[in-house]
Amino acid sequence: MRVDRLEAMVKGWFVGDFQPTAYATQQCEVAVKTYRAGDHEDWHYHKVATEITLVVSGTVQMGGARHGPGTILRLEPGERH
Repeated sequence: MRVDRLEAMVKGWFVGDFQPTAYATQQCEVAVKTYRAGDHEDWHYHKVATEITLVVSGTVQMGGARHGPGTILRLEPGERH
């Protein structure tokens, strides 16, 4: 068994093709996200990986809608967000 700590990861991302990661894969990226007022990320998309984000607290504007705590967002390869 391997044990990792979320605080050792970057911005909540813990599965994907990056370091550090709890599970390395090119197939998907998984994060637990906490958004604070004013946080934003640049528009981007993934060529290969599916992105899965769980919003723990706060809200995020994605896909033309506002999403809050408990929302799981799945973005397919090529889907701009």
